[in-house]
Amino acid sequence: MKYPSLFILSLLGLGGSAVAELPKFSITVQDGRYSDVYGLNPTASWSNRNQAGNVDIDYGIETDLRVTKDITSLPKSLWGKVSSTFGPWGLSAKVNFEGLDYTNADVKFGATNAGEELSLSVDGSYGNGGIRLNEIQGTKKFLVDGATITVNPRLDVNSDEATVFISYDKDGTSVEVEACKDVQTVTLSRQLDSENRITPTFSNSGALSIDWEHKVNDSTITTTFKPEKSIKVVWEEGGWNADINMDLKNNDITNVKIGVKKDISF
Repeated sequence: MKYPSLFILSLLGLGGSAVAELPKFSITVQDGRYSDVYGLNPTASWSNRNQAGNVDIDYGIETDLRVTKDITSLPKSLWGKVSSTFGPWGLSAKVNFEGLDYTNADVKFGATNAGEELSLSVDGSYGNGGIRLNEIQGTKKFLVDGATITVNPRLDVNSDEATVFISYDKDGTSVEVEACKDVQTVTLSRQLDSENRITPTFSNSGALSIDWEHKVNDSTITTTFKPEKSIKVVWEEGGWNADINMDLKNNDITNVKIGVKKDISF
């Protein structure tokens, strides 16, 4: 069969009980360029769920909605996921294909124990050489005197580099530390009031960034400032997402880019 993986995913829709989602559409304008329909980058996504006994089967597709003679160029991704529970553990396996290339895929295996606040995951890829591991990570949460402490070690299998992420969160204030061999960062976050949160991030290289999240009614405006580098403003409201990216050079604003996205669900 020409597209065996597509055939396999279609079989997942047979039998059991199905819960289908209506398609979701989005239209994106990047960098303010929308002189024709091609600048709008319209996309659609659809997913479905089946149950076979104790196994949940999810699958979906994301595709372009461009007008083209080459319909094989429209699909962006095709994915399938199976999940089930064994005692206190929830196990899952997911595969994602880019476009119509079914000879290569991203794969992910996960295990979660909600009662123990513990999760494990393995990311990899599949190709002609078989399955190759890319990253292994685990997450464990602890509750100590009303505070939540999260420990998340990660291993990049390809570079053999380990990274550790540790966070402390209590009463609207959080501290996050991420460290690997060459880079260490510290992020402080404080909820000032119901409308404002400030989050500075420092690194051992001297880099600094400051996020300011401000809520206005049903909208959220997030401003990220990196001295001598860039300013980014993101506005989100009711499925709309607009962002402005500006480079900073000697305190002058250059290279302004604007993006607008709208998600539409039916």
